[in-house]
Amino acid sequence: KIDEFITQLTRNRFITVLRFDTVSLSSEQVQAAGYYYGTKPCVQLALYCETVFLRQWTKDLMPKAVKAALHIDAPQFNLGL
Repeated sequence: KIDEFITQLTRNRFITVLRFDTVSLSSEQVQAAGYYYGTKPCVQLALYCETVFLRQWTKDLMPKAVKAALHIDAPQFNLGL
């Protein structure tokens, strides 16, 4: 089910899974931690992802210091090229 999960996570969401680590857990281990997912073994999945944040919609929410560091709203020079 890991492949299905990653496929659903990344579909049309601008998310790329770069690496993942898994740890197999028995149902007893999971129950001891206070969770119940049934009687089948479980997997703990750690995902290392990158995502694209499209800047246009976040521009108005950025603090001025962040805009300055990213050179957002800086004057644009048209060299006529």
